[in-house]
Amino acid sequence: MPVTLVNLAQRGWTAVDMAAAIEARVIPLKPTVVIWQTGSVEAVRDLDVNLMGEAIGAGIVKLREGHSDVILIEPQYNPRAAAMINFEPYAEYMQRIADSWDVILFNRHEIMKYWVEEGIAKFDDPSRALQRLNADQVHDCLGQLLADIVERAARRASGTTGETSPR
Repeated sequence: MPVTLVNLAQRGWTAVDMAAAIEARVIPLKPTVVIWQTGSVEAVRDLDVNLMGEAIGAGIVKLREGHSDVILIEPQYNPRAAAMINFEPYAEYMQRIADSWDVILFNRHEIMKYWVEEGIAKFDDPSRALQRLNADQVHDCLGQLLADIVERAARRASGTTGETSPR
């Protein structure tokens, strides 16, 4: 099925900034689904997790009024960053938001943390080239997982499963 992807992300924006821009920048595009990645800036700046949650909730209301489905994406996980910044409360709060608003949450933080703990992904290689290669591979895998979620949701919404019937 054809897909048009529009990236409206702005470096350094918080959920509050994003929610404020939904009416003017997102709703006019009439998106079927909005993939909303947030929480990282809040964690880095040690901002109030409750303000993030209120902004996400308000944004979900606006998006639903515009007939858009929402997929939330947690902050990334990196062991070096996690040693200095506590991302956990933001990731956990996003799970509560997803549950209470009945939206999909892509558990990127937990997936990446698991991969690091199991030795599947390595971000501590001394070589910058290998660090970039590992990061590219992780992001490729995350992109495929997210694409699979979107595809399954779209097939359910359209009434098709994508499975072939036995002959």
